Amino acid sequence: MPQKTQHYIDVELPEGGARRLSVSIKSLARSRSFKIRLADAGTVLLTKPKYAPMAEALEFLNGSRGWLAKQLASAAESVPLADYLKSSPELYGAENRLELVFINSRTSPFYTGDFESSKLVFAVREGFEGADSEKLFLQYAAAALPELVLAEARRTGLQYARVSVRDQSGR
Repeated sequence: MPQKTQHYIDVELPEGGARRLSVSIKSLARSRSFKIRLADAGTVLLTKPKYAPMAEALEFLNGSRGWLAKQLASAAESVPLADYLKSSPELYGAENRLELVFINSRTSPFYTGDFESSKLVFAVREGFEGADSEKLFLQYAAAALPELVLAEARRTGLQYARVSVRDQSGR
């Protein structure tokens, strides 16, 4: 079973100031090298070989401060999907433009399309706008993309096996 320890590191940010990050260090028997990744804006995951000394892991972590600062800067530039959809509420596909409209829902979230007036309506629960918007967008994409791919495949004469929509935010 992997051993986990918790540490903290202060990272100097490019725009000035410092940020304290929570670091989770995991010892794995199969790991052959140190690996570091930024899980979210405030959590760092460091994997080390099981028999590597903790001092070496902390030295590796301290040497990675510049990389962490760069990753934090690029993470700060990304915008959550819900905020992006609200700031530019238009979707394009198959030579169509759909205006995205958000309304409040008292029940579970749902979406509906009024394609005659070129509107796509997302009904989201109050307080859950971010999670509901992402869920509805993925549901819409999973329903709409196979149709768009089929139309494009017929137009170009290409073949495809299947279309899947997945959350690949970790890659």
